[in-house]
Amino acid sequence: MDVEAPARPPSTASDTKYRSPHDLLAETRASIEKVAARMLAIKRDGVPKSELRELVTQMSLLLVTLRQVRNVMLQNPSAPPPQTPNPNPLSLDLRW
Repeated sequence: MDVEAPARPPSTASDTKYRSPHDLLAETRASIEKVAARMLAIKRDGVPKSELRELVTQMSLLLVTLRQVRNVMLQNPSAPPPQTPNPNPLSLDLRW
């Protein structure tokens, strides 16, 4: 099994714009889920475990990134989270 792409693409000039900690958190979480899915696929398909080495390294780096983002969010609690759609359609926001 080939590892398609690194979990975090190398930074380029277009990546120098500011991304909020919440955006980084969402991106890191999605990357962790992708790597975990690939790891489970290796286990399910019976592929030699030597191919897990790269995925374990990626997962470790993503967990470090996740910790750093969480620390930034805890140090700056005044930053509001981005607006998200109401996850519960039964609860209505009736502010006028």
